Amino acid sequence: MAISGIPPQPNQSIQSRAKETEGQLIRRQLERIGAGSAPLDKVSVSGVIEVADIQRILTERLVTRVEQQTPAAQELFQAAGKADFEAKISQPGIDTSAEATAGHIVEGITGYIFGAFQLQNPDMTEADLLRFQEQVLSGFERGLEEAKDILSGLQVLTPEIEESIGQTESLVREQLDTFFEQTLAALREGKAPADEA
Repeated sequence: MAISGIPPQPNQSIQSRAKETEGQLIRRQLERIGAGSAPLDKVSVSGVIEVADIQRILTERLVTRVEQQTPAAQELFQAAGKADFEAKISQPGIDTSAEATAGHIVEGITGYIFGAFQLQNPDMTEADLLRFQEQVLSGFERGLEEAKDILSGLQVLTPEIEESIGQTESLVREQLDTFFEQTLAALREGKAPADEA
């Protein structure tokens, strides 16, 4: 059964069926999360998903899509600290406000993803950085739309959640703009980007 509750039709494309399968997997994972005993201070949406889980979906989807847009080998992501980042955002009790979620997303992008990009491009040029920026923004857009689709399919995309996602999106864009401006300035001054980032 698809997220929307309508079974896939035989003439649907393979891509749309794969998207539904991914959505079903996420739904099952979220149902397992909701089935456990949650602390009393957590808010539950639709009895299945907690607000903290919504922010985790947003963070993981955005960072994953950005990672997939940047052509680095998984070994480079691991060498640049991917496991540490994943462990940090998976901790129970982590702040899931719009501000904190934006910080987590930017930390993943400017941390291990940019680190992998630097490992792959040790003699980075302005053109390399601009190409990376374009890939990041493309992945960010795709991840944002996918996260919204997932939450909409789970019927938890309330006006309040949409507002929180909008705040998170705005903050991420501002922070990424600052990061790329500072990194480009560092490259132009002949400094290693890590010195400024």
